[in-house]
Amino acid sequence: MAEKEHLARLKQGVEAWDRWREENPDLKPDLSDAKLERANLGGADLSGVDLYGAILIGVDLTGANLSDADLTGADLYGAILSGADLSGIDLSGVDFSGVDFSGVDFSKIDLYGVDFSELNLRGAILSKMDFSEIDLCGADLSGAILRGADLSEIDLSEIDLSGAILSEVDLYGAILSGLNLSGADLSGASLAIVQARGTDFRGATLTGACIQDWHINADTKLDDVVCEYIYLKQGKEERRPSDPSQTFALGEFTKLFQKAQETLDLIFRNGVDWKAFAYAFQQLQIENEADELAIASIENKGNGVVVIRIKAAPTADRPKLHGDFMQVYEVVHKTLEAQYQARLEDKDKHINQLFALVQSSQSQNSEVTKRMADTPKFNFNAPVGNVADTVQAGGKMQAIQHNYAAETKQNLAEAAKEIQDLLYQLSLTNPSSTDVVAAVHQEIRRNPTLKARLISALKAGGLEALKSIFDHPLFSIPAETVKGWLEAE
Repeated sequence: MAEKEHLARLKQGVEAWDRWREENPDLKPDLSDAKLERANLGGADLSGVDLYGAILIGVDLTGANLSDADLTGADLYGAILSGADLSGIDLSGVDFSGVDFSGVDFSKIDLYGVDFSELNLRGAILSKMDFSEIDLCGADLSGAILRGADLSEIDLSEIDLSGAILSEVDLYGAILSGLNLSGADLSGASLAIVQARGTDFRGATLTGACIQDWHINADTKLDDVVCEYIYLKQGKEERRPSDPSQTFALGEFTKLFQKAQETLDLIFRNGVDWKAFAYAFQQLQIENEADELAIASIENKGNGVVVIRIKAAPTADRPKLHGDFMQVYEVVHKTLEAQYQARLEDKDKHINQLFALVQSSQSQNSEVTKRMADTPKFNFNAPVGNVADTVQAGGKMQAIQHNYAAETKQNLAEAAKEIQDLLYQLSLTNPSSTDVVAAVHQEIRRNPTLKARLISALKAGGLEALKSIFDHPLFSIPAETVKGWLEAE
């Protein structure tokens, strides 16, 4: 219960209360459970006061000093805390529903777990704050100062941030769809991967912001955006304009990036299965002929991320198109993956068979070369074929048999053993095809014996002989390329 004397002092007015506090600096006033509905306590010194369980409904605490006060269990519904000093207060146990926090400096306050939903935070100072555990749903942050704040991956779609100062703020992956950011200062902010469909950026400042893979649509408003330069990649990379001495002319940013509003952005984070893409996109075009779908651009963002922008009519239902495309793409992709896996198993079988034959070549040369000639050669790099046929029935591989004259078999067996062994070793580390070709070329140049065998095989059996030697299940080097190496040196 509140001390009667303390409560009486407060009811004498703010001026009398502050004078009493100055005269008793070591006294800690007790106003616990006090009923102070709609009292005018603007500018009052309430530092260190025990307000546990106090009824503060509709109280005007504008500019009041509440530092280190105990507000646990207090009812602050409708209270006005505009510009109040809340430093040192444990806010985690306080119900702030309906409270006006406009202009409050929260930059040095621990807000972990605080529920700020539906609050008036207009003009509040929230610089360098981590909002990862704070509920801001429905809060009014218009004009708030959020310099350097961490708002990454937060759903801000129902928050008013018009005119807010968000310079250097981290909004990576945040949901901004439908958000009012008109006039906001987003200079230097990270807008990478943000969802900004229907977001209002009119008059906002985006100078120095990063817009890597941001998602905007035809309803995103970019009119009158103020922007001297932008980054297309985090870490201040891929500056536009590229020349650091140049800046966008007035309105140029809007003109250059407006095209994104006319596109459907398809983002692939683990590369693109182009056969699956071709089939899914063709089907999308057929089923949505009126939307005039066409590929606008293909951008390789690095680290496996590819963005394909599809131009569509302004009236197109982009979310539906995106969902329809991805559904078909995933089905086709998984079907093709299953076929590729089957091919890999066939490759392993063929490799084992091939090396079992080659390893016994020294002691059983004639028998080995005969069996090699009878062994089917599979072209594992052949196209899958029509995607629709692949999905419905699967592909078929045909065996191709090569027969060589008896005098060429010895050279074929010896050269094949060395080349196939080299290709097999390279396949274990999965290098690129370019690396394989370079490594084989280097081995031929440094190994005169191998080179002589290949030349002999070429003279005896021509290109067909080289094709037989270099036709590996994983890496097939054209015989014409090898012939060029041998003739050039």
